[in-house]
Amino acid sequence: VGALYQAPDGAIWFAAENHGVYRFANDTFTHLGPEHGLNTNGVLSIHTDREGREWFGGWGGLFRKLGPRFLSVTREGPWAP
Repeated sequence: VGALYQAPDGAIWFAAENHGVYRFANDTFTHLGPEHGLNTNGVLSIHTDREGREWFGGWGGLFRKLGPRFLSVTREGPWAP
């Protein structure tokens, strides 16, 4: 496990080395990976900001979760909703 994080909604996020991330909520595990736009399996940090945006950082850069997808964040964004 590269990172373990409890989100404000109570969900638990696990970053599994070489296997994307898993979300555990309501007794259900959900896997999210490249097919969802998370173009790295090396997630090292997970954070929710004050506005409720979920951020994932790792070897492949910074990603923001937007709905069921991940967006790669560059200097230009997307930073805001």
